[in-house]
Parts: sequence; structure tokens; C-alpha cells
Amino acid sequence: MSKFSEQTVEVNGPAKEFELWLQGEGIVHHTTAPYTPEQNGVAERYNRTLMESARCMLYAKSVPLSLWAEAVHHANYVLNRTLTKGNDVTPYEAYFNVKPDVSNLFIFGSKVYYHVPKELRRKLDAKCKVGIVVGICDTTKAFRIWDFEDKRIRISRDISRLIRLHR
Repeated sequence: MSKFSEQTVEVNGPAKEFELWLQGEGIVHHTTAPYTPEQNGVAERYNRTLMESARCMLYAKSVPLSLWAEAVHHANYVLNRTLTKGNDVTPYEAYFNVKPDVSNLFIFGSKVYYHVPKELRRKLDAKCKVGIVVGICDTTKAFRIWDFEDKRIRISRDISRLIRLHR
């Protein structure tokens, strides 16, 4: 149970474990007053940048607004591999100590043809379908593709006609 007083707040349970972990890692935990996002300026600015990027990507390629989360995810992927003001390395490079591979960057919402595996088609079904690429899969070396016909995300590494940003 938490105990409150005018000057201190005692925390128990998982929150206490988290505080102890932070202390063990040498991290100073600063909190903000409730309902004051202006005190968290860096994070708020980054969130705004993500949402503005996502909005631009969605409208530039007329991608359905229901795919906003895919756009935000891709915007974050790109921003983490982009140099920031005052730094000589990307956020990805600062975290992993390795230069990011940007050869897989592409134009969000580009029309692609992706291969349909034989296990998912019948004898006379098409071997490929049309979709738009909306991201890079986090768990495999593949792309996330929006299938207009089935109205779902497909994961495929076998695509063609992808417009890449890096040649």
C-alpha cells in the first residue's frame, strides 16, 4: 500500500522494484507534475514529429487512415536511422554501436507485387497480389504489406517493384 504525505510519497510493489532497478543502474528518475505535458518537452516534441511524419506519409500516398499505427512505426524506424542535430551518429548507432543498414528503406505506401506462397493458393489462383508496403517487419527480414483485397497486413520478403530510397 502506498503512503502519502505532503512532502514525500512512499512507493511499494512493482513501482518500488522499478525505482530500485533505476538506482542500481545509476539512472536518476525525474517525474513531472500530473497533466503538464509541457514539462516533458523532448518526448512531446518527438511524439509530435512522429505524428506529423505519419500524417504526411498517409496523405501523400492516399493510404487508409486506419493504417496510422503502421505509419507511426515506419516514421520511428526512419527517424532512428537519421542523424539528429548536434550528433555525429544516429540514435540507432548510439544504442547498438553499429551503423544502421539503410539499404532497405523505401517510400511508404508504394505499390508492390508480393508472392503468395503455394500453401495459401489453389491451383489456378494468382501467384502474386498487389498491395502497398507499409513497413519493415521487426522479427524477420521481410516487409509489411497492406493487401487491399483481404484488408489485412501480409508479411513477405518476395516483392517486386519496390521503390527504394537507397541505391
